[in-house]
Amino acid sequence: MSKRLAVLMALMLLPVAVPALEDQGLYLHVIPVDVLEREDDQDATLRLFIDNPEAVAATLTAKGMAVVASDTDSLTVSLKNARQTFSGQPDDWLSDTFVIDYSEPSVVDMLASDAWQNDAQPLPIEAMEDGVFDWISDKTYARNFDFASTVARTRSGDCTEHAVLLAAAARASGKPARVVLGLMLVDGESPFVYGHAWTEVWADGEWQLLDATKPEAYADAEALYYIPTGLLENESPSYAMSLFSLTLTFPARVELSR
Repeated sequence: MSKRLAVLMALMLLPVAVPALEDQGLYLHVIPVDVLEREDDQDATLRLFIDNPEAVAATLTAKGMAVVASDTDSLTVSLKNARQTFSGQPDDWLSDTFVIDYSEPSVVDMLASDAWQNDAQPLPIEAMEDGVFDWISDKTYARNFDFASTVARTRSGDCTEHAVLLAAAARASGKPARVVLGLMLVDGESPFVYGHAWTEVWADGEWQLLDATKPEAYADAEALYYIPTGLLENESPSYAMSLFSLTLTFPARVELSR
């Protein structure tokens, strides 16, 4: 099953707008946002209207997310931490897998290229963000959910390809890394929420959120918020069904209280 087909199957009934970021060929889809004014001094929140919210809330809470409330058709998460990450042990995220296949020649050759070396040493993780963004020169929806080796070879893809390749580069350097799917809120005068994929890398004793699509280069926003709804935990040949399940956690609409 292709990535685009999975997204379409999960979201075919949703109204879709096409703001500036969508034109970059990087982000999966856009979700309508209703903006509400808060009447108290609580933190800004995002309410997700979603199927089976209690189960999703339980999953997010178990993985370290700040879930404020849950009812029969929605759950609400705090936006206090603009770059929230999942919990979990780093040792589980070092393997060379079917999806994150960093030992394949195309990935090895990419990492050995002049663009990826710093005085003959591997790039630090922050520089890997820039390295992946520059390496994937063809920003497009035309690819399926490609493996890291395919991305390194074709240099083509959207947010999922950027996330997969960055995870591969980090693991190849000995740093645990994983692919996250969720939502990116671009908050500003006209806020938008995008279905998105990014990378978490273990460094300096904690998980760090990295986004190789570099949305700050495109977005005219007061703030960017990341709300992870799931990890790509299945990196085996059956990963497509896990990917489809993750797209089903994307909400039909959201309410931003700020």
